Amino acid sequence: MLAMMRRLVIVLVAVGFVLGLSRTAAAQTSEKFPYLAAVTAEKTSVRAGADSRYYPFGSVGMNDLVQVVAQKAGWARVRAVGPAFEGFFGYLKLPKTEAARFRLDREGTEGLALGSTSIFAPNLDEKAEPGRSWKPIAKLPAETTLTVLETYTGDLHVVYKVELPALAEGWINMAHLRRASLEQIAAWPLIVGGGGGTRDNPSHIEGKFNQIGLDYNVVMRLDSFDAIKRYVSKGMGISVMPRVVLEPDDEKNFSIVGLAHLLDIQRVGIITVRGTTLSGPAQRFVEILKKTIPPHISPQWP
Repeated sequence: MLAMMRRLVIVLVAVGFVLGLSRTAAAQTSEKFPYLAAVTAEKTSVRAGADSRYYPFGSVGMNDLVQVVAQKAGWARVRAVGPAFEGFFGYLKLPKTEAARFRLDREGTEGLALGSTSIFAPNLDEKAEPGRSWKPIAKLPAETTLTVLETYTGDLHVVYKVELPALAEGWINMAHLRRASLEQIAAWPLIVGGGGGTRDNPSHIEGKFNQIGLDYNVVMRLDSFDAIKRYVSKGMGISVMPRVVLEPDDEKNFSIVGLAHLLDIQRVGIITVRGTTLSGPAQRFVEILKKTIPPHISPQWP
């Protein structure tokens, strides 16, 4: 599993840890996307659109974990991240006259998109023939690096077969999915914080596992969230952490999924004595918190 994860964007799962948010409101936020789901069919297709008429470009199997980012008419839109998508690929197609938009390295194994670029899903109903693979499943920004598996040069176009980027999305019939359970998450290598007190606290992942008697595998115990993120980014495992510690760039570097529907919500706030006025330093401290903690995490700041 580790060998597979090193080549993929790993799911960094964020607990629904909120400040100044009631349990009722927290329950509502847990229904938002994305969420983690497990495949319940022995094998089910990942399709290029939200209908069985769209062609498949791969398949996932029983208990594979996928990130659901939207739902439509009984279909789940999933992000192509994690071991479930190991071996998936796509096509980058350019007219020969625009081939310079993709800069291939000397070995021909990696390329840089110099402009916005579409990735097309291979049409497995047509033996993945590039000319019959017409549905785009990702729009990549400029300066995106791609791993190139093969290069085809035709009369009019250059086609690059590439490892499917993490921005790619497909569709799975929701009849073959259910929200992931703690048992399935416990099967993954886990990177956790160093505090021993979390092992008995059901608001933390270790405490929750211990509370319900689940076996789990801690591969690394670190002292800071920055260190945890660094090793998650290297593919060493997944981590469960408070949403409040996530930075804006983390949305670009990790696949972040809420687990508020599985873990107890922690409520954190500021308590003051009614009728008293905060001192100047205390008021400045509150202002710093308001600026530091994003509104979507703490919507009840006054």
